[in-house]
Amino acid sequence: MKVIKFGGSSLANATQLRKVFNIVKSDSSRKIVVVSAPGKRSSDDEKVTDLLIQLATSHIEGNYDEEVLKKILVRYKEICDELELKPEVFELVRIHFKNLKERNDLSSEYLMDAYKASGEDLNARLIAFYFNQEGLAAKYVGPREAKLWVSNTPGEARVLEESYHELEYLQLTNEVIIFPGFYGVTKEGKIVTFS
Repeated sequence: MKVIKFGGSSLANATQLRKVFNIVKSDSSRKIVVVSAPGKRSSDDEKVTDLLIQLATSHIEGNYDEEVLKKILVRYKEICDELELKPEVFELVRIHFKNLKERNDLSSEYLMDAYKASGEDLNARLIAFYFNQEGLAAKYVGPREAKLWVSNTPGEARVLEESYHELEYLQLTNEVIIFPGFYGVTKEGKIVTFS
């Protein structure tokens, strides 16, 4: 079983995602695909993670920036449309940000991490839908489902030793697992990103 990781520039748009699909499909031993958020499409473009940090900052400071949200949604909508994904897939993205905007139960550090993790998490979900649409059995598995337990240190997560045992079951699946990078969850269920 091989675990492979794709960074943001290799996941920046539908063209790049098609290349990723072909790479994964070409070797049946590639079973776990760890993905980043969409990166820059060109040298003057913005990474989705940078936009998410801007959006989180505006939320934390009490002046939520709808224009930044719009840029993020446009990026995901373009990817969904170019891959001809069902409209429900993009609706998951829209609902995610609606729900995140309404969160008032998190401190600023945890809220920032929840926003930053959104890029990887949403991209993993879209990629799983895309792979299945193209006939490659795949499923999204997030840190919560996989029990990727991390320390309770926002922005500086460390994997807890017991997580390694918990993660072993992932090798038993016949499907390709699409796993979001960059974050884990605390035992209390909070999203915490790596440095």
